[in-house]
Amino acid sequence: MSYEVEIYLPAPVPVEEVVGAVRGSWGFTVDGPLAVEPEDVPAGVAARVLGASVVYLVNADAAAAVPVRAWAKRVARAHRGGVWDPQTEEAWSAAGLRKVPRPPRLEGVDVVTLRWWLRAADTETALVAFLDQVTQFLPEALPRRYGVTWPLKYRLEEGGVDSLRDAWVAEEYLLFFQNSQPFLGGSFVGGSDVVFGYVGLKIRLDALIEPGWRRLVKRLFVEVGQRSPVVYADAVVSRGWSWSGTELFLTGRSTAHAPENLHHWSGLHPSALWWGWYGPEYAAVLAPYLPGAERFGEALFLESSELPAASDGLPPTLIPAEYRCTRPDGRGPEDVSDLNEHLIDAKTAPAPLR
Repeated sequence: MSYEVEIYLPAPVPVEEVVGAVRGSWGFTVDGPLAVEPEDVPAGVAARVLGASVVYLVNADAAAAVPVRAWAKRVARAHRGGVWDPQTEEAWSAAGLRKVPRPPRLEGVDVVTLRWWLRAADTETALVAFLDQVTQFLPEALPRRYGVTWPLKYRLEEGGVDSLRDAWVAEEYLLFFQNSQPFLGGSFVGGSDVVFGYVGLKIRLDALIEPGWRRLVKRLFVEVGQRSPVVYADAVVSRGWSWSGTELFLTGRSTAHAPENLHHWSGLHPSALWWGWYGPEYAAVLAPYLPGAERFGEALFLESSELPAASDGLPPTLIPAEYRCTRPDGRGPEDVSDLNEHLIDAKTAPAPLR
């Protein structure tokens, strides 16, 4: 009989280095590193390991199960990975690989805001896609508490995802939510009395310096775009928020994400984005201005830099100005601004959005 074990790591390690951790003499084979998608990682491993992207498949004689398992754990511990035992369906990793401490009260917090914009009638599709994806591979982003006013009155643990969807309808298609670090809350906005809605999510910029978090959040950004009829989505860095220890506040010293207009389409973000998702309507007309963009079906995804950066630290956008909204006094989005400041609509948009 044989014994199999799988070693999941956030990044590839030369197989020679993996085998070099062997202590003792016993026969085995190692196949890898093999690339894996988040949905292919066993749930027990995904819940423990941040951004597992490769697997090593190990096969040994059953008599060597104990030393093989110990060796696999040494490899996983050394490289912030996890071990999956197919025989027992048990996962193992060192403790705390995904844990991000909750910061105390802070001023000057830098935040990355993700927003997926849709026609209001399609917002529920994005809400469902978001919840499905974070349940699979980014549980820290799940709405633990949600509601309209603080303290948020609903809890996910009491009713699950179905109750959240019911509450969204009961609260007239508006919910704010709190999640777990390194995420700093979000919102679901839609309704029959508006034309456009969005799903929004905030995350600490410092967490996204870690490749594992960055890989998972990017995966979420793209998956929601693919699984729902997103018109446009962006990931924008804003500086200077205030963190109370439980809530995030925009202050007079903050730079703001472009404000929303739910009653008609205002246009694209005024300046360069860290990430941009352009649905079919925009992709059809803006492709020549998005060099390096990756195509997903009829949509385009553009990543302006590897690490998150505000627009003043990114290459200037090539998107023509007539597709971008502006601020009333001509200020750029990196200037100190009021979150509720009205935008001047873009001069044009793809015909279906006008």
